[in-house]
Amino acid sequence: MHAYVVTRGVEPWVRRWKENLEWNYCTRHKFGKKKIIPYDILPVAVRPVQLWEIVFPETSKKEILKKIGCCGYEKYSFLRKFVNFFSRMLGLEVVPIPKDSQCPQWVGVHLVGLKKDIYKNGIEQL
Repeated sequence: MHAYVVTRGVEPWVRRWKENLEWNYCTRHKFGKKKIIPYDILPVAVRPVQLWEIVFPETSKKEILKKIGCCGYEKYSFLRKFVNFFSRMLGLEVVPIPKDSQCPQWVGVHLVGLKKDIYKNGIEQL
């Protein structure tokens, strides 16, 4: 079972809430033909799903997209719905994932989209 939760608060308190959840253990059961048998004990896994805004000059777009490393979430169709929602909500331009992207180990990263900056007197306003 998966529960999706949104948190908002001061970082130390959010961290404490997360750590309190991680200290809980649950019994996993093996379902037999006629009875349910306790199988083993597992800790509760608290995994963040985070939205990040990365600010950089447009001239560095190619290098930064490579370093962001887009991979890991393509197989999850439910997450695609969230990506599409955030993309529409924030008015982002959908961008194809670079072929030579560096995939970070242990982290699934999916590019939601890009938003161009406003230029004032020929200077990009980051």
